[in-house]
Amino acid sequence: MANSLISIGIPAYNEAKYIGEAVRSAQTQSYENIEIVVSDNGSTDATYEIIRQASAGDERVVIIRNSYNIGATHNFRIVRDAARGSFFMWLGAHDILAPSFVEDAIRKLSNPRCAMVFPRCNFVDEGNPATVLMSGDSDIDTSSVDCVVAPVLVAQNLVKCSAIHGLFRATLVKGLPFERIYGGDDLILFLTAAYGTLEPSDGVGLLRRHPRVGETAEEKSARYEQAGILRRGKGVDRAVTAAYHIKWIWKLRHFSAGQRSWLTHQFLSVYRRRYNVSLPRVFVAAAAMGPGFLRGNLPSRERAWR
Repeated sequence: MANSLISIGIPAYNEAKYIGEAVRSAQTQSYENIEIVVSDNGSTDATYEIIRQASAGDERVVIIRNSYNIGATHNFRIVRDAARGSFFMWLGAHDILAPSFVEDAIRKLSNPRCAMVFPRCNFVDEGNPATVLMSGDSDIDTSSVDCVVAPVLVAQNLVKCSAIHGLFRATLVKGLPFERIYGGDDLILFLTAAYGTLEPSDGVGLLRRHPRVGETAEEKSARYEQAGILRRGKGVDRAVTAAYHIKWIWKLRHFSAGQRSWLTHQFLSVYRRRYNVSLPRVFVAAAAMGPGFLRGNLPSRERAWR
């Protein structure tokens, strides 16, 4: 593990203003055995040219260029699936990774119980990263609870979802679904917690720019519709997110039926309190997906830990 290959995936779309800085923050990690997979999602600005310039002479950088915008979720999948490393993380194309984050994270992942190390995070000013606007942290350290209780802690305390930019065991995260739904990243963290612990970095590991501070709910819905994450005109529906969580709870083969039943009940209780999502709404959302909704499998605990 001391010299394992680490893959950093950077999905990008029209990020000419910041993509060079994001790539450089990956290139200058204190941990040296890395690859950087950057996928330009059919950008209409100078994103692709800047990626090429930033990676010139650096054989660690792999560039993928989509001929058209295939949607944000699929682009996130592309960098994950192309990664060759034993460990993998996503880095936002307008964010800055702290120089020692990977080195610190791989040290924590030497614990065989640890599934992922997430960065402590600050949201920073778009033009001046030295100006901190707010913390991006979530209280989702699951190192003190077992893997049945841990997903409940994630569902209950996850905010902003900065933790999706943590360093995962690659075999695990590649076996998890990245659904094209609102909260698809929440679902990945929820399921990861069912396999092993989520642990925070010791210091601030990530600076996230906040380019949409003034975005209205209507503008956010329109942006998610364009990305194919929301159905047109339907807006954010947490009942859909809940339905997918419950579907995948029942695919956790290393949990007993009793454990899956308990987790389903606890998860629904959390979503009722946080988002006012009722069980009938979840049933309606699931029924609207059609028979194909139930397809898919999760890796066994043993396969996920290879």
